[in-house]
Amino acid sequence: MKVDDPTPLDHSLPKVRELLVAVREIIEQLDTIFANAQTLDAMLTICADCKRIRDEQDNWQPVADYIYDHTGTCFSHGLCPTCYGKARGLL
Repeated sequence: MKVDDPTPLDHSLPKVRELLVAVREIIEQLDTIFANAQTLDAMLTICADCKRIRDEQDNWQPVADYIYDHTGTCFSHGLCPTCYGKARGLL
């Protein structure tokens, strides 16, 4: 075989390069996602009465505040069907 003879590998090199670029982009995206991800501990201490959560500095804070501080997740409020029925009965 001569050095100048094209081989099947020569034709696949542009595709391999294209795939490597795509893989690098995906890895960069995942790195960004993991860098920005915040997680909750496996076990949270919550007050049985007021439902506040004890944080890492032993401060007690509302559940919504704790979750937002650790994940960036915001809460909205609503009523489940059971509580809605109870509230309607009180009106």
